[in-house]
Amino acid sequence: MAHAWLSLVPPFITLAAALITKRIGPSLVLGITISALIYFKFSIKHAFLFSTARIWANSQLGDLLTWSGNFSTLYTFAFLFIIGIIVVLINTTGGAQAYAEKVSGYISDKRSVETSSILLSLSLFLDDYLNCLTMGCAMKPLTDKAGIARAKLAYLIDSMAAPWIIIVPFSSWVAVICKILQSANISETTQNAIIIANPYYVYLCLIPYVFYSFITIALVLIIVRNRLSFGPMYTHEKIAQETGNLLGGKHTPNTKLTMCNIQKTPSILEFLLPIGSLLLFCIFGLLYSGGFVFFGGTHGLFKAIQEANAYIVMFWSSVASLIIGITFSLARSNLSLSSLLTIIPKGLHLMLYPNLILLFAWTFSDLLTNYLHTGEYLAYLISNSISFKLLPVILYILTSLISISLGSAWSTMMIITPLAVPIVVAYTAITPPVSLASVPMLLPTLGAILSGAATGDHISPVASTTIMAATSSGSIVIDHVKTQFMYALPAIVATTVAFLVVGLAIDLHPLIDYILALGSGFGTLGILLVILNKLKK
Repeated sequence: MAHAWLSLVPPFITLAAALITKRIGPSLVLGITISALIYFKFSIKHAFLFSTARIWANSQLGDLLTWSGNFSTLYTFAFLFIIGIIVVLINTTGGAQAYAEKVSGYISDKRSVETSSILLSLSLFLDDYLNCLTMGCAMKPLTDKAGIARAKLAYLIDSMAAPWIIIVPFSSWVAVICKILQSANISETTQNAIIIANPYYVYLCLIPYVFYSFITIALVLIIVRNRLSFGPMYTHEKIAQETGNLLGGKHTPNTKLTMCNIQKTPSILEFLLPIGSLLLFCIFGLLYSGGFVFFGGTHGLFKAIQEANAYIVMFWSSVASLIIGITFSLARSNLSLSSLLTIIPKGLHLMLYPNLILLFAWTFSDLLTNYLHTGEYLAYLISNSISFKLLPVILYILTSLISISLGSAWSTMMIITPLAVPIVVAYTAITPPVSLASVPMLLPTLGAILSGAATGDHISPVASTTIMAATSSGSIVIDHVKTQFMYALPAIVATTVAFLVVGLAIDLHPLIDYILALGSGFGTLGILLVILNKLKK
């Protein structure tokens, strides 16, 4: 802890800069620069050369030139770029619209329209951008016909984006989360590892502890199926019902979604083939890569998942899925080679900024973890100031606030996770590296971080998904922010209670601890919904 309190300065300034400027990329570059200056005792020359070298090293482009290394970062970047192309492809060929039209035949009232919106969102598990952009394009004609307020559609889209995608083991978020866990020194190798475990296996284990996702999805289902309405949303729905104005009495905003560019009558297979094949390729690829017994290996199901190389599998699965989607659309003459030359650059551009953000966030995390040792210093401070059992609930609240401020779940997870893992290990009083089983608080803690990141991504007024959900649904952004917050508030309170209970009951059997925590969260949610529905006017 040579840099002690100075190691806290870079994350503080980075968060402050992101909050003030609303620009995450430059804020992370500022954090990298300050970290390097502190490390080299404010030598500008050495700090510049070092920070540039670390950005280059974290990009793994140098490994590509020498053909050495595991290329996990490059596979992650490539996977996200391909996901971007698939997103644009599905919107251009109209596959999602075909799916919506197929579903519309079973729709008869507002409840069934909103339910079909949820079902479509569940099937769009590939990426949150895909979810938000496609949902508005596909569902707005149906919700307008049913007289559903645009703010309600925006809420349904946004609530089933980040909270849903973050717990799906085959989404674009998985590669990022695994890389984040790896940057927090969770690795199968003993070199620099704090916890000896496969990052993908750790992610699978922590999914049940992402309480905010499960509580939010339950909340959306309860609201839709029981026709609950309260807060500002009640006003919007009342105006829509009484006057037919779907924008709370305001004029229609200019929110044309240019991605809906369908050349001929779309086929539902243009939606199902790329997404379905990606799911199947990922499942079978992970099992084959991990040496599953059915594929000639010696490992059982969970051991095979532990041993699988998730980065390679997801990359090649996305490549194969993209080829299948393009080939089918070309065969149907719903896609020309000239339009394909437009789709690919659009898809790459869609994911260019997120990939740059990831690179800067990984580099910032690298400096904080391995050079300034910010996590170790925080562990020292927190271990002497708060109860270990309160760590999950404190991290959930802290991560939520940061994510709301930044508007970026990925950047938030990148900053907090490498700081939190050393804190959890420090409380065990076991010299690293340690096994996953010897740190029972790790999964609830990581679940709290992912929950907080999803919370911020869900309700932040500067989050890209918030803006996309409002734009694609034809809602006014500020109205979407206001109406959604009151709907999300019960889930936030219930999640806070769940993480409080999971920490306090950590000494019990893990299953009992989990049931108590999730049960208390759902119980709190039910009580709050009854109260809010009675006070809706």
